[in-house]
Amino acid sequence: MATTKSITLTETIESIDIWISDVQFDLQQDWNEEKELMQIQLQQLLIAKANLECILKTGGQILSSSIQK
Repeated sequence: MATTKSITLTETIESIDIWISDVQFDLQQDWNEEKELMQIQLQQLLIAKANLECILKTGGQILSSSIQK
């Protein structure tokens, strides 16, 4: 049986920040031929980060009962 690591919302947001930085860097490279797709991915990462931050700040009852901060 495989064990899974529990991660917190804060750790998830930190990971998304790294992915955002990576995508932003790649978008600035001349070799990149998939800029349109990467722009969409960047938008999705930014939306995911904003949603997680909102949950972290306003989750209240949900966070105190079932989700680690």
